[in-house]
Amino acid sequence: MRLLTLLACSLVILGCGQETKEEIKTVDFYVEQTEDRLQKIAECKNNPGELMATPNCINAVAAEKKVNNPVGSYKEFSSDALDKVRKQSS
Repeated sequence: MRLLTLLACSLVILGCGQETKEEIKTVDFYVEQTEDRLQKIAECKNNPGELMATPNCINAVAAEKKVNNPVGSYKEFSSDALDKVRKQSS
């Protein structure tokens, strides 16, 4: 009986952790697809605690910055570049 209860609880816990995975779209996709980009950004802003760090939110925001900045001013920051900025501001 205990084994059956343990098995049932395990299945419930495993089922709770499963989420439907959303296809990850690229920055270029969001640059080209304005409606999708704006919809994704609105969704991310509505629930930033859970969604803002997801790949599609990051890519949609990056695309928005790329679209709204003049050519040549968009910079992709590598971890090395971010480290340099942090050191300079210290």
